[in-house]
Amino acid sequence: MKRLLFLLTAVLTVLLCPAQKPVSASEQAQMVRSIEQAAAGINSLECDFVQVKELSLLGDNITSRGHMYFKKPGKLCWQYTSPTPFAFVVNGDKVLIRANGKQNVMDAGSSRVFQEVIRIMMSSVTGSCLTDKSCFSVTMAKDKGLWVAKLVPVKKELKRMFASIVLRIDPQRKMVKQVTLVEKSGDRTDITLHNTKLNTAINDQVFRIH
Repeated sequence: MKRLLFLLTAVLTVLLCPAQKPVSASEQAQMVRSIEQAAAGINSLECDFVQVKELSLLGDNITSRGHMYFKKPGKLCWQYTSPTPFAFVVNGDKVLIRANGKQNVMDAGSSRVFQEVIRIMMSSVTGSCLTDKSCFSVTMAKDKGLWVAKLVPVKKELKRMFASIVLRIDPQRKMVKQVTLVEKSGDRTDITLHNTKLNTAINDQVFRIH
């Protein structure tokens, strides 16, 4: 009986959750090129986000919400508004972490791993990381009207942290809609972007580090 239930579950999973459709090498190259061109035209970006972190050991999910700002060159701000206010700001070589009424300023150049994480954060929201062959092996597919890019780290610093990074991309706007970080530990973080605005004026005070 248990075996029958298992087989039925497996069949239903296949029927209800069709596999992603891989693309040819030439189509992948075309998709990546169009995303790269769109990313090159992004000078600023802001959006709301919902972040869901799945903790494999605890079998629990943590949902956070906030607002994200990005501005060339080298400026990024993640503002978490719930459940706990928290801010992570990058401005050039400086990083500010603000939490519990306190703030800490660090030098991004002090750690190679820290530099890589910041670079991933910035390039993931625009999709520009797809062309970084020194960091990732990229496979493109299509799923439910979206383009799906799976990035597998090739750099040792990144391989220690991530098993893969998955970007779900709107093929019309060539914009990232969701970033999924799969850690080596088995933990998974899904960050879904909403209400995305491109190339609007963003006050530099948002990225101020003091």
